[in-house]
Amino acid sequence: MAARKKFGINQCWTRDGCVYVLDSTGNRHKVFTVGDLDAIPGKSFPVFTPTEVTRQAVTPNEPRARPKRNHRNK
Repeated sequence: MAARKKFGINQCWTRDGCVYVLDSTGNRHKVFTVGDLDAIPGKSFPVFTPTEVTRQAVTPNEPRARPKRNHRNK
């Protein structure tokens, strides 16, 4: 999880129990410890808590942006 917090979801993956990370230059690193992770140069991504993330509630009866297309009977 620390790798995902530092590099993002698209830059980290696991394979055969090992963690791999792509740094900002595109180089692949195999990570064994948190110290290895700290040694990899890269930018950190902000972590949002649920109180910081705001979503607008969508009501099911809200009108559509475009009307439905009327189908002609053949």
